[in-house]
Amino acid sequence: MYLFALAKSGFVWVYSIKEGITIGKVQVPTNCTQLSIDPSGLYIAVKTPTQQVDIYELGTGARVYQFNPSFDNIG
Repeated sequence: MYLFALAKSGFVWVYSIKEGITIGKVQVPTNCTQLSIDPSGLYIAVKTPTQQVDIYELGTGARVYQFNPSFDNIG
């Protein structure tokens, strides 16, 4: 079991709850506001301060996709 923590300093920290240690970190833009993890555990997505979504591969820490979502007004 793992704990993922998004820090305003620009890192996603990955902790092993069982071992009680930090097992990795991924550098992301500073001040990201949201973190999502895909069900397979291979990728994470963060929402940047500019409302952009960046997707990173956990194994390498490399950004693999970047996009600016746009939503139509509802109602």
